[in-house]
Amino acid sequence: MLRSGIDQIMNEQLAPVLFVLVYIGALIWGLRRSMTPILIVNVLSAATAAIYIFSAPGLINLIYALGLFELGVLGTSAAALAGIRIPAWAIWLGFGINFVLLATMTVFLLTFKMTRLF
Repeated sequence: MLRSGIDQIMNEQLAPVLFVLVYIGALIWGLRRSMTPILIVNVLSAATAAIYIFSAPGLINLIYALGLFELGVLGTSAAALAGIRIPAWAIWLGFGINFVLLATMTVFLLTFKMTRLF
């Protein structure tokens, strides 16, 4: 049930573009004011990606490595939101890598008109 709902959202062409815009908005706000939007976007996107990756059967090990990376981003961002001191470079690294992956995936989906991710 969860996978079919995520597939329906991701199959729309608008959803990936909206995700990129959310990242851009968090980046602008994060650079001007505080790290809170960056941390919230990191937690939400990493949790969503990890759930999606680890619920998919029969994936290759490289995808599981991405899932482990997402769990690391989730852990560091959640810890920072909870008040634990985490180096800023770790937060920005997770945000930057996720942003590049999301932008690349969005261009790919819009270019090749993908109908399913897995």
